[in-house]
Amino acid sequence: MKSRHCCACNTQLAQRQFESAILELQPEYFEFSGESDEEVIDWLKDLFGSNKPAMAQSGAAAAVAAKARRVADKAKAGIQAEKVCWIQTVLNKAGGEKLVADGVYGPLTREATRRFQSRNGLTVDGIVGPRTETALIQAALNQIARASILPVNGVMDAKTRQEIQRFQARNNLAQDGVVGPKTRAAMVVALGGRCIVRSSRPSGQQGSTFTSNGPKPIGCDLRKLESLTSQCRNNAIQAGINCLRQFGLGVSEAAGILTPLVELAVATSEIPGIDLITAAIAGIAAAVLATEEIVEAAGCVQSVLMNLVSCQEKARQLSGC
Repeated sequence: MKSRHCCACNTQLAQRQFESAILELQPEYFEFSGESDEEVIDWLKDLFGSNKPAMAQSGAAAAVAAKARRVADKAKAGIQAEKVCWIQTVLNKAGGEKLVADGVYGPLTREATRRFQSRNGLTVDGIVGPRTETALIQAALNQIARASILPVNGVMDAKTRQEIQRFQARNNLAQDGVVGPKTRAAMVVALGGRCIVRSSRPSGQQGSTFTSNGPKPIGCDLRKLESLTSQCRNNAIQAGINCLRQFGLGVSEAAGILTPLVELAVATSEIPGIDLITAAIAGIAAAVLATEEIVEAAGCVQSVLMNLVSCQEKARQLSGC
């Protein structure tokens, strides 16, 4: 009897330890829907390693899997899709991957993360923890600079923070050395990517790039705000296309340059820096435009984006947001 009692205690203790480990995971990495208990356990074992206490308790599989699903359902509400889009973009542009930048941290993104970790001497677990995130920042800054200005080692040292601040300064961002949503959004554009984040919206409405689901002021008319913001966005894209067509660019080329810049301005309510605009134009039109034309075109586009930010501010005022 004593032996059975101790065994039960050990099993419960092991399960609690494992559940605590589950809770430490970032919510982006939960994806248990539609999988059997055994598949969930295999997924968790792959993540944590087979040395976790509860994994030795074969009878606890169903309970642990059920707990994992409950934690996942609760955590999914806090998923930072824009951050996952940034991860996917960096893996694509700096790591040669071919991921869809949809903000979903699925099996393909996890495997791409593992390959990135393996190449750069990081713990290969498929989780973007602090070291892997720092390494992604370093890889992104190297790719943007088109030079190896930083070692990709996952160490947030003074040099890495200095390069982050330089990037922020060039893009009219707060120079705090912290890579938050606005800095990530600017990096995505600088890398030539575009993230479509699926946000919670009424049926029939599509998600937009870098959307925010934060609390809105009392009296805020969200439908009116979205309608007015959409008008501001569409007008800016059309005005920017007309601007770039003056320099001989086609509609598709101009739209490819304008759309991510407009989405960045909408997401941050700030005007992208002239260096970022110039890089976006050069990335597509360097073969057909002279340097002087690229600089002139960038000035034209920046004026369009200034009008867009003003339009957004008016939209917020009219909608009470």
